[in-house]
Amino acid sequence: MKTTLMPPDFIIIGAMRAGTTALADLLSRHPEIGMSRLKETDYFIAEKNFSRGPVWYQSLFPMDRPIRGEASPNYAKSDVFAGVPQRIHAARPDVRLIYIVRDPVERFWSQYNHTFLMGGAAPPADRLLDCHEGRHILASSMYARQLNAFLGVFPAAQISVIDLADLSQPESGTLETVLKFIGADPNVSLEALRTANSSGSLAQTPGWALKLSQHKALTGFRAAISPEVKTKVRSFLGTLQKAPRETPPIPADAKQRVADALAEDATAFRKLVGRPFSHWSV
Repeated sequence: MKTTLMPPDFIIIGAMRAGTTALADLLSRHPEIGMSRLKETDYFIAEKNFSRGPVWYQSLFPMDRPIRGEASPNYAKSDVFAGVPQRIHAARPDVRLIYIVRDPVERFWSQYNHTFLMGGAAPPADRLLDCHEGRHILASSMYARQLNAFLGVFPAAQISVIDLADLSQPESGTLETVLKFIGADPNVSLEALRTANSSGSLAQTPGWALKLSQHKALTGFRAAISPEVKTKVRSFLGTLQKAPRETPPIPADAKQRVADALAEDATAFRKLVGRPFSHWSV
């Protein structure tokens, strides 16, 4: 899929807390693939960076690699960010889209913990589905709903759905399938998948630093600094947090309520992609 068109050639569209960072990191090690300097460009979101324009967006990609990609899990949040598939299609109608998922119930609680550690609005778990934030987190685990937003614009052949559990198992051949899908040599040997952006690493970083790092005013700064500098900054911030911050306990009845709320969409998603996802809890 090597073209003369401007990047990106592929986009990891989500889902949040389902391995997008790990997959982007893994693909960045391939000699043919250049990932955007901002892991989450959020360019095709009107409320975020779309106003920065195409020149800014194109500047984020390395031009010395034949295949360029980015990963913005906010793209698969149609409940709050409308029009994303349409903007992507207008800019690059032949783009390949990768939607990585995991057990939707596990993903829900992973995002809840992420929100808490980032210092965001995180109501008690037993009241979560009664508030806006909880319903938003729930919608991000409704994979059928999110995928249908893209299938209304792109043909199914341009969208690859992968499961984080499969990606974590080299013998599954999932990574090779992804590389073929985006037009990269599948025979290149890459390092084993490492967990990135885990709740553990977030817990080791002060909440104020995490919240500040995501401020829109710092977008340009994050795009300019190298991955090596980012790693050093994260390591330094980790020394400031004397003990890992703890996430709140989740009652069993709250877990069951979330599972019940996701069951119908999980069934619809299985039918939509034609796969059983038999290891999921719902």
